[in-house]
Amino acid sequence: MGTEVLIVGSPTGVFQPTGATKKLLRKIPPGGLKGVRVAAFDTRLPVDEEAPAILWFLVKLFGYAAEPIAERLKKKEEDLVVPPEGFIVDGTEGQLREGELERAGDWARQIMD
Repeated sequence: MGTEVLIVGSPTGVFQPTGATKKLLRKIPPGGLKGVRVAAFDTRLPVDEEAPAILWFLVKLFGYAAEPIAERLKKKEEDLVVPPEGFIVDGTEGQLREGELERAGDWARQIMD
């Protein structure tokens, strides 16, 4: 029995996944995920109404890490079973914000349905 589910996640740094995550994704051969349920997520700092306008602009322009992870997974000839998702953390070394763990659990259950 091979891999049935692959969930790839990364903290968002400079609007991208980490170098280690990118390296992992490059190692997956084309077609290597055929028949595997795949999903992508990131962790990110909140961009709220108090954030500077330039930050809002940059996030709109470049996004977060989950989207590039999802695109790389799709290039391996497999569709995602759920849309890419982002989970909010408090600070660059912080824990998931209150309520995010439950939201992540709900998201993960969708992958297994």
